[in-house]
Amino acid sequence: MNSLQMLVSLIETAIKERTLDKLYGDFLEEALKLGLSSYTLNILIVNTKKKIEDSNDDSDDDLILPFIYRPDIIKQDPEIKVQDKQVVRNKKGYGFIISLVIVLLMDVGIIAMCCHRAQIDSRDTHKSLDSLETKMDKIKSIAQIDNAPVYSFDPWTSTNKQNNTKSNKDYSFTIQRGDKLSFDYDVSTELGYDELNVYLYANSDTLRLLTESGIASGTNTHIFDNSGDVTVRFEYSKDDSYSKDKDVVEISNINVYRPYNVQINEIKRILNDD
Repeated sequence: MNSLQMLVSLIETAIKERTLDKLYGDFLEEALKLGLSSYTLNILIVNTKKKIEDSNDDSDDDLILPFIYRPDIIKQDPEIKVQDKQVVRNKKGYGFIISLVIVLLMDVGIIAMCCHRAQIDSRDTHKSLDSLETKMDKIKSIAQIDNAPVYSFDPWTSTNKQNNTKSNKDYSFTIQRGDKLSFDYDVSTELGYDELNVYLYANSDTLRLLTESGIASGTNTHIFDNSGDVTVRFEYSKDDSYSKDKDVVEISNINVYRPYNVQINEIKRILNDD
């Protein structure tokens, strides 16, 4: 005989001996050890009682089992006098109604809890989706397709032709560490005297990126060591003597690129940001 069969046999004996209310706590403890809930134990008791009643029509009818069994409420119901006649309450009927009401109340409570949980999950999901959408927007603004530049600026041509004058153009933007500045230059000036100078202003520091004069052209690049706001100035400065050649400097293809490793690091930071 296995443990469950033994428990059922003990319940049957307790019902017959009218000791169920005293032993119910022990039965519940054993049921829990078997992995059974109090509800399952009550079903076993009801079924066992029904089995006894079916085999013995004269069996005791004092047992009332609501959904959660409570021996302390098992009491003899008083008789009710109606027009000098004795009417005895149908205990089975009241027990069934009480059980049904309790089950319905528990179902309503479970449904309410599930609805509340669903509302919380819905709010959390909506919040998570909003956060994810914001992150994706940031990632889209960072990721470059076909190595497109982060910034592109209009070309510049010097305008000063008179001696001892200057003309310049400033470009301001925000960079990440590792970003690369690139521009093309074409110079046609008096060698050694009328010069193109390119300056970088960042964090109150000034760095000269390029100085050219005479006949010169090419592409200049600079990789930024720090992040932050910067300004790049292109300047044509003439001395106080005569001019030579075209007396002009031209700057074109001014772009700032963000290398893929910088993009990946920035994307990782955004994804890990709670």
